[in-house]
Amino acid sequence: MSDFFDNRAGRWDSSQYRISRAGQIAEKLKQQIPLPRNSSLLDFGCGTGLFGFCFAEQVDSITFADTSEGMLKKVREKIEKAGYRHCKTVNVDIIPLTGTYYLILSLLALHHIEDLSGTVVNLINHTEKKGYICLCDMDPEDGSFHYPETVPHNGIERSVLIDLLEKNGCRILFNETVHTNEKLVGEIHRTYPVFMLIGQKIT
Repeated sequence: MSDFFDNRAGRWDSSQYRISRAGQIAEKLKQQIPLPRNSSLLDFGCGTGLFGFCFAEQVDSITFADTSEGMLKKVREKIEKAGYRHCKTVNVDIIPLTGTYYLILSLLALHHIEDLSGTVVNLINHTEKKGYICLCDMDPEDGSFHYPETVPHNGIERSVLIDLLEKNGCRILFNETVHTNEKLVGEIHRTYPVFMLIGQKIT
């Protein structure tokens, strides 16, 4: 899967749709939780950082985490161009996550990960007490969104994530559809809802 994204990293940001989607969903998140200046943020499965960079002017620390070195290279180029000293990257295939974060967010990354449960629990473990975890992904679909490629999960049942969050010390603060992907499949116009789940770690 890393090779899949490595090969697309160079042209990933050529999609104005991806850029607009990330910005729209980020604004929705900002409306839901407080974001103190001294916050530390983790953008997990960051790609080229389109989601995480929406918060770059508001927080003291952002870590961009991914398994695609091609994507992380694009993030580092953006960091250097912007002169950000408070941003860094980590390839989690090589270096495990350490420390805790006030806000962990993930946009359309989890359905690409085989071990969904283990990954989500790990992210919760790296969330500060009273901090927040924001998981955004697609509702279950029939596989047509990525066709002809295949992914580990054709969307994700929200109930699965809610159960993982609640069983690992989080209370659910927000659960809504915040965007709808659209795609022409053959001659059929298809829609793919994107949800946002926000949990606050209370234990």
